[in-house]
Amino acid sequence: MKLLKKIGLLVLISLGIYLGVGYFLHLVVFPEYKPDLTDYFTPGDVLPNKSGDYKQTVIIQEDGIVSTQLDMNPFSQGPPLHTHHTFDETFTALDKPVTLIVNNEVVVLAAGETIAAPAGVPHKMFNDTDEPVSMVLTNMPVQKLVYLNQVYGYMNEHQDNLNMGKALLQLSLIAPYFDSDTHEGPPVFVQNTLFFLLRPLARLLGYSSYNEKYSVARKAGND
Repeated sequence: MKLLKKIGLLVLISLGIYLGVGYFLHLVVFPEYKPDLTDYFTPGDVLPNKSGDYKQTVIIQEDGIVSTQLDMNPFSQGPPLHTHHTFDETFTALDKPVTLIVNNEVVVLAAGETIAAPAGVPHKMFNDTDEPVSMVLTNMPVQKLVYLNQVYGYMNEHQDNLNMGKALLQLSLIAPYFDSDTHEGPPVFVQNTLFFLLRPLARLLGYSSYNEKYSVARKAGND
């Protein structure tokens, strides 16, 4: 029993040193670069998600808020079920019906119809048809979309980046800027605790929350 206590104490001391030194280096000694979000996007910028089989095209960025058009290929599963902490997101179907899950209910919007997913309400978009569908997303903070594009860029770069270990390290750094919780996988508090523990290690291994190589939004028609 004494040996177990000593081992437990040693583990706690080691963890404390790791977190204390790691976060001091991460936040104070080597703070991360944060991009200027003013006029970051221009209309026509394209944010593709190859693994999700969909893309977003920027319609407008104004006063820190972005509207995009989401184009989903046939049978695209879309993003995971998620909630936003501080903003309501609005969805409008374009020329065809679109399907969403909002607050655990499946909703089919006819062309021209709109629905909002308030902050804290789980939601996701997907395409369960054999034809491409499109919708307009409004009221997204520019910071959210900037770091969402970082996730897309990282996942699009190489198949190996979808490896769970590598993806968790990258997401641990992006999560604080994301304003979202994902409800697919472990419980949210487990995800956030894991991200907290992994963050110093991710920096030590050369990961960063923002990579310029992922920031170049490609114009529609050139992807």
